[in-house]
Amino acid sequence: MRIVMLNGQNHKGSTYQIGRMIADKISGNNEIREFFFPRDLNHFCVGCYKCIEDE
Repeated sequence: MRIVMLNGQNHKGSTYQIGRMIADKISGNNEIREFFFPRDLNHFCVGCYKCIEDE
């Protein structure tokens, strides 16, 4: 199984730690891949929040 973690910020705070604990618990020996927005996908995310705001 592959697990993808999408993190909305570059720092590794409480939400990151909880997500990492859950991913580690369910992953076993499977691959975990992490992305940090907007750093890793800067061509996609520019930090405008339009994806979560109501238009």
